[in-house]
Amino acid sequence: MKTLLDLHPAAMDQNLAHSVSELHKDCLTSFLLPKEHHEGRERLLGTGFFVATPDATRARLYTARHVLEEFDHTHGRITVDTTGVKLGDIGLRSLHPTLDLARWDIPSNALIEQGITHVPGLPIFPREMARDAFEPTDSFMLLGYPGSKNASLDFREGQRPDRAILALALHGSVLDLKTGVRTFEYRGKATPEKWNPAVTNPPALAGMSGSPCLRFVHERKSGRLAVVLAGVFYAWSSRRHELSVAAVGDPWMDMPNDDA
Repeated sequence: MKTLLDLHPAAMDQNLAHSVSELHKDCLTSFLLPKEHHEGRERLLGTGFFVATPDATRARLYTARHVLEEFDHTHGRITVDTTGVKLGDIGLRSLHPTLDLARWDIPSNALIEQGITHVPGLPIFPREMARDAFEPTDSFMLLGYPGSKNASLDFREGQRPDRAILALALHGSVLDLKTGVRTFEYRGKATPEKWNPAVTNPPALAGMSGSPCLRFVHERKSGRLAVVLAGVFYAWSSRRHELSVAAVGDPWMDMPNDDA
């Protein structure tokens, strides 16, 4: 299967992953917990993202299962765009039985009470529509908030900190059809930048669990480049140099990677 670089050789020079992240960053959410011994400041537990849904009575949020399990619903907050909100123990939380994947359906009225009337969401394409409209590539990207670049966030009243986003392009993958897990090679080192500002390795990915994994696709009619949701990032193994994604929602997940 072709990669993004086969179809668009200048993709790296044009930094297309960054451009896509700018288009879709509003759908991202941060899971925040109070930072010990730093009153008013919060630490980043993980990332999540909202998806578009026709049901106006709820907002649908996806993340990694371990993020939602570790989140303190009493004291923690999530962000909607640049606003941090404390929602408490509300809505319907669904944990996937085998994958590190979770969904949280949040009642819209709970967000409206916090002054939030619009929740941006990633579009979800029906399976057959996506297959008819797009040619898939074996290139993907993650976008989220790495903890190493967001060590201390101040969301006190009137404060809207500019969180550092990471857009990471990934080319070539291995899909396990039995488990529904897609893996990528990644050789980033877990060296926090705040300890060594001169480090040029890719940043540590702690805090990005729950980020959306997007697949680059080629629109058949126009030839334009697009992205579709291909799963949820949940783990990084520095020992195996590997990233893992729950490949839920990928319209082509039953196709082998070498499919023509």
